[in-house]
Amino acid sequence: MSIIIIGYIVFSTFIIIYTYYYQKLNNGKPFSLKPPEINDEDEGTQVIYHTATKRIYMFYTSVIPILTAIAFLLHMVSVQINIDMVIYVLLTILVIHYLIYYKVILEYVS
Repeated sequence: MSIIIIGYIVFSTFIIIYTYYYQKLNNGKPFSLKPPEINDEDEGTQVIYHTATKRIYMFYTSVIPILTAIAFLLHMVSVQINIDMVIYVLLTILVIHYLIYYKVILEYVS
């Protein structure tokens, strides 16, 4: 029970500090749904972020249905899906997400 209380205190402190600093940098909009890349005023970086976001969305729109079909097929064949497998798949997707993002940025920088 004490770990839950400590976690709540640490999380609350983090949220307060994050909101304070983010509010200073974001002109009073601490909980905007727009990512900071979209709020950037430079036209060149907007094109870079737009292209990177577009490629990442294309990646997700192809990967999510494929993974859903694979999970369904594994379920039909009676293969048990462990939580470790799910975590590894999610971490792999996350790594690929950032690789795509930085690959697009490096294409424009070089």
